[in-house]
Amino acid sequence: MATMPKSVEAEKLPGAITRVEQSLPQLYLFLALVITGIAGVVTAPFFGPDEPVQALRAISLSHGELMGRLVAGENEPGADIDRGARLAMERMDDVRTAWERQAGNFHDRTYGPVAGAERERKVRELNTIPWAHQTVFTPFGNTIVYPPVFYFPAMLGWRAGEASGMPIFASLRLARWLCALVCIALGWFALRIGTQIRWAMLGLLLLPSVLFIQACCTQDGAMIASAALVAALVSRALTERRSFRHWELALAAILLAGLGMARTPYALLGLAVFLPELELRSGTRRRWLAPAIAFAAIVAASWGWRHLMAPLGLDSSDEADPVAQAAFFRGHPIAASAAILRGTWEAAMDFVRRGLYVVGWNDLLPHHGLKGLVLICFVVLIFALGCKWLQWRGSLLILIAVAGSLLGISAAEYVIWTPVGLRTVYGIQPRYWLPVVPIALLLFRQAQSQTLPKWRERAVFAAALGSALMASTLPIMCAHAFWRASVWHVVTAVFGSR
Repeated sequence: MATMPKSVEAEKLPGAITRVEQSLPQLYLFLALVITGIAGVVTAPFFGPDEPVQALRAISLSHGELMGRLVAGENEPGADIDRGARLAMERMDDVRTAWERQAGNFHDRTYGPVAGAERERKVRELNTIPWAHQTVFTPFGNTIVYPPVFYFPAMLGWRAGEASGMPIFASLRLARWLCALVCIALGWFALRIGTQIRWAMLGLLLLPSVLFIQACCTQDGAMIASAALVAALVSRALTERRSFRHWELALAAILLAGLGMARTPYALLGLAVFLPELELRSGTRRRWLAPAIAFAAIVAASWGWRHLMAPLGLDSSDEADPVAQAAFFRGHPIAASAAILRGTWEAAMDFVRRGLYVVGWNDLLPHHGLKGLVLICFVVLIFALGCKWLQWRGSLLILIAVAGSLLGISAAEYVIWTPVGLRTVYGIQPRYWLPVVPIALLLFRQAQSQTLPKWRERAVFAAALGSALMASTLPIMCAHAFWRASVWHVVTAVFGSR
């Protein structure tokens, strides 16, 4: 392991905290590999959030279709998809629909088991669907506009599965594992290079919701891990009281540009590249030039990609009318702004409820006590060691980046997903907030201390252990959620049904 700079070592806390903190990257690596490896198997096929349409985007990209297209008779854009892959997704969706008991509000959705002989029969039947090597146009307008940046591991998995003759579900598992490996590598690197942020970052990366997303075939997991790496790069520059090194700034800009291209409001997170210079109170304009160029590149990439995808239109709900909603916004700016603020507040409450521990289509929750323990452990890891606050300028910058991104998400969902004139916002999912959290953690960097009370050390160790234990329940939850069976039973059923 490389020796850390003296300036970083001087900032580290003394005693047992230091020794354990140095091992956090390795501890995370082991836990995340085991948990996501098992979760990728026991999670029902295409049961991750938007996983069918995320998989469709990855498959189309793996065949070189960078941009989708509109065809006559279809009301949304799409691409040519292998008939076998489409059949597997449709058949699995039939199973899920039969199992899912719809309620008036999807937050209150309840579920019934797919039990006994029926479950075994369906697994054995669907698990053998092969690639047809014939394509059919398939619409998936909500993901066709996403850039390829965070799809590369999924693309590789699907392409390798198809080339080697794996069945569709086996190809999906391979794509899931590769997505998880990339996410874990980024998370490990963030913990390795981050300073004064490791304990809080560990709590974030071990959130069951984060691990579940990273164990699915989706771009969202890599987005969260990329934001964590950006926060780690910024934290290191702040701790060493210096500007970004060239490679650090370039890497941060690339990752932030990818985030902005995936969801345009995230481009505001690019303001974080100015934080080291702002904290140094640099008096020379030349030192601001590099971060200014980086931020301009982030914004240009984000809006450039959105402009490129504009001909495909916006995916919207059946109840929404983006053109009429935009007109309502212009005609009633106060009412529309109030609705966006209210929707953002409701989304914050929903994030606490469903953002820390959730599996399935964003609404299958564990027992309230389990969620409460996850929240307590995360909060303790953020605050137990005290906080080294940014100067007011730096704090304001991060608040603008975070609040602007969240409000931007709300505004986008208000226009494309919410009925015209509604007093709140529909469509904001907790996973949209997760990539913003790492940047927000820069407000609560771990404070330097020469003497540390024993109770603080014990609180941090207990919270870290609690986070690890709560994360370890994820494969059990995934197995129980859909199959109503043990992890071992699902694993043997999956691999024994080929």
